[in-house]
Amino acid sequence: MTNNIATLVFAAPTALGSSVVGSQQDNGVSIFNFLAPTSIIDATHEVDPASTIFYQFGVRRGTNISIISTTVDMLRANRPTQGLRPGFPSKAIAPGQFQFVIIQRAGVLTATNIRVIANRPVF
Repeated sequence: MTNNIATLVFAAPTALGSSVVGSQQDNGVSIFNFLAPTSIIDATHEVDPASTIFYQFGVRRGTNISIISTTVDMLRANRPTQGLRPGFPSKAIAPGQFQFVIIQRAGVLTATNIRVIANRPVF
């Protein structure tokens, strides 16, 4: 079923600063193909990481990675009980194939899941 909300699963990285490709929890898809310009309007950790862990969340096309958000912006503790978080930096993604990635910059190497909401059905 196609919708605009997905949980992306990321394994623990092999080293700080290395990117890890995420896959959709429901179907294992790791390569996405947006057919029209789409915006990520919210991204949230499924479980907030320890305060010593810091991730960057982004989109990779080929070898280029564009950062969408960081752990600070994605903490559940900062999320309203209903609706989208106010002031989340909405990021536009151009049509075409890409992968969602995380880069862990600090802390013990840890897996994470991120819940993503887009402005149109894409997942």
